[in-house]
Amino acid sequence: MVEEEPSWWWEYAAMKAPDHNELYYVKYTFMSIAYFCTVLLVTHWLCMRYIPLFRELDDKKRIEYRSHIVGMTHAVVAVLLSTISMWYICPGDQTVFNSDECMNTPRYIHVWALLHSCGYFIVDFFFIFFVM
Repeated sequence: MVEEEPSWWWEYAAMKAPDHNELYYVKYTFMSIAYFCTVLLVTHWLCMRYIPLFRELDDKKRIEYRSHIVGMTHAVVAVLLSTISMWYICPGDQTVFNSDECMNTPRYIHVWALLHSCGYFIVDFFFIFFVM
């Protein structure tokens, strides 16, 4: 039996995640790292262009300032993915609160939420530990 490819993001997000697909997890972790590096660069560019106070800060203070902004970006997306995971991704009227199967079945959206946070923490750690 060949499984049909999902036709939409929601269908893909609701699919059961594979137990052992390390290459998928590594690939999407690197994509998340690239995403947060891009967010940092765009944030830096916007702050340099539109916030005069930011231009006057030293490098360490700029890193801290950007970290606060990027941290909020991470938080909003992580909460959005988590809320969808808890309330809307399970089939039927199930949620993680009223269905053991839904609670114990990892889906792709759960993996994406985790890798989103992993990418953020890796980039944040790198800038705080190695650059500051």
